[in-house]
Amino acid sequence: MSKRGGCGRVELERERERERERERLGRQEYLAGVSAQGTSVLQMLHSWITWKKRNNRVFSAKTCSIDDLLQVLSEELHLWRMAGLKTTKWVDPP
Repeated sequence: MSKRGGCGRVELERERERERERERLGRQEYLAGVSAQGTSVLQMLHSWITWKKRNNRVFSAKTCSIDDLLQVLSEELHLWRMAGLKTTKWVDPP
């Protein structure tokens, strides 16, 4: 049996929540690090992903939070950079 008892579970849940918040803020900082030259690429990518998520909601009844949208956006931008996109300044994700 754990020495922490019920209080340990509460602390563990708080730590998990803090970790999720750090990840969310890290994604936002990562996306904010994109250079001004890549703004049009980022705007186009954001519009495209938002359109796809909207279609998923309308036609498949799947919902998406803003955190999910930011995660998909940062992952897609990373893939574009790996494929050779050179119009953005790369900022390593946290």
